[in-house]
Amino acid sequence: MFGSKKRSGAKPPPSSMAKDGSPPPKEAAAYNPSLVVGLLVEAAQGDAHYTTSEKRLIDRTLTIEFQMKEEQAAALRAEAENAALARPRTFERIGEALSGERKASLMRALWRAALADREKDHWENALARRIGGLLGLSDKEYRDIGREVERELLRRR
Repeated sequence: MFGSKKRSGAKPPPSSMAKDGSPPPKEAAAYNPSLVVGLLVEAAQGDAHYTTSEKRLIDRTLTIEFQMKEEQAAALRAEAENAALARPRTFERIGEALSGERKASLMRALWRAALADREKDHWENALARRIGGLLGLSDKEYRDIGREVERELLRRR
């Protein structure tokens, strides 16, 4: 469902190249916590209303996806916030380098964090949609992942 075709040894198509002609980052490099948190922070700041609840959601997503302590997640997020101030829109192309499986995994972690309190929040949903868009997921894909996580959480009750 989220798979993408990979070309062996071929240059990425021009549409995926940066303005300077550089290709997107390799998947392994793009999926390190520092770069992923940068993407999450950029998405959260995208509407000019970067709230405390969005920060908590990012922290919870990092603790779920990368099995890190809350303090580590908050420190990493703070670093990404400083980087975003210094160099805006640095991380948005990371999604291009991730496989469909990695994108889905990251969205699952985000939805688990968003739904951890068992309540759907309009702002968390909006952030999930923005992140899904940056990852290259369609609205249907990000919503399907959200429903899947919701069903998973209901079964655990």
